[in-house]
Amino acid sequence: MSHNAYVREFGIWNPGVVFHGELQALDQTLFKAINGDDGGTWAPLIPIIIGGAGLTSRFVGTSFMQNGSVLHFNSGSTLTMDGGSQAFISADLTLNSGSTLTSFGTVTIASDALLEAAAGSTVRVSGNFETISAGGTSTFGADCFFNAFCDFEASVTFGAGGDVSFQGPTTFAGQANMGGGVVMSNNLAMSGTGTVLWRVVPGAKEDHTYSVSQVDEIVVDSSLGTAVTYSIDNTGASEGKRIRISAFGLPANVNIGVTIQKLSPSPTVLTALSGLTQGLVREWVELVFLGGTWRLSAAGTRYDH
Repeated sequence: MSHNAYVREFGIWNPGVVFHGELQALDQTLFKAINGDDGGTWAPLIPIIIGGAGLTSRFVGTSFMQNGSVLHFNSGSTLTMDGGSQAFISADLTLNSGSTLTSFGTVTIASDALLEAAAGSTVRVSGNFETISAGGTSTFGADCFFNAFCDFEASVTFGAGGDVSFQGPTTFAGQANMGGGVVMSNNLAMSGTGTVLWRVVPGAKEDHTYSVSQVDEIVVDSSLGTAVTYSIDNTGASEGKRIRISAFGLPANVNIGVTIQKLSPSPTVLTALSGLTQGLVREWVELVFLGGTWRLSAAGTRYDH
């Protein structure tokens, strides 16, 4: 039933006797009606459904949904907020699988709030993306695809749970921590005091195994007093990765130097570093992982370094 029933059929009242039951029905109907002036509390036994032209509500004060309430939009429904309106959300906002959140205006995540993409989800930005420096860190733990201009003024962390793809110009003014793979379809340019920091370690004074997952460059100094062998394993290795070993100022002693070998598919000597001044002198070498194995890419002395 869409509304209360007529006490008399079609609501037609002719002059005559009004019966007690009719007055009681009118009284009961008025009792059940919503008081739009004074307000009150109503607890309908079944949902109130408003169809037709819909409902226009002009809220002057504050409206509340009680604990345990649900506001549900069925498939095909739309929630529209015109320019100048605001939505303040202090609780969790969850978008279920297959849903889409589209903003044509500004979405502000207030101080101490969290915008989180769970593992297995995708964050895809086709427009401009900007983080404002406020002493905080933006953290992304899933796959991220940025297809337009991105400006990260605050520190940003991309977790190891997903890859990051930048298809447009991207600026990092704060520290950027990349835990997963990074794909850039354009140049990587440094400005100001920006630089790429290598993971540099001092060379061991005894035989040692290194991997590209831990180090980019190994620097051996003149204090090396014996012959050592550095083994390069395949941990963290993939096509195109590089590792560099340099040893400047080694004594001109045939018994002092660094032999460099790869461990896979079997231990194989690639080259050696020495302080000798005759013969094939190499004070630095660079290895590249190519075709599933480590290969010698470049070598030389300090003068062609």
